[in-house]
Amino acid sequence: MVRLARAADGAVRVGRNEPGRGAWLCAASPECFDLAVKRRAINRAVRSELSDMDLEALRVRLGALAPGRQSSSGTKR
Repeated sequence: MVRLARAADGAVRVGRNEPGRGAWLCAASPECFDLAVKRRAINRAVRSELSDMDLEALRVRLGALAPGRQSSSGTKR
C-alpha cells in the first residue's frame, strides 16, 4: 500500500508519512489505480480535481514504486 496526500500547496505527493488529505492505494496494481481514477476516488480523497496530466504523473510514480518493476542486471534462476 502507498499513500497519496495533497499538501498545503495543492500538490499531490506519494509517501507513507506525507501529511494532508489523502488516501491509501495498492502500489503494485495498475488496475487498482485505474479503478480509483474511473470512480474519481482519488479526487474525492484529496478533495481536489486532478488534471489528466497530474493523474498520469501519479501513475508513473506509482509504477516506479511497484516491486519487481525495475529490471536487474542479474540473471533469472
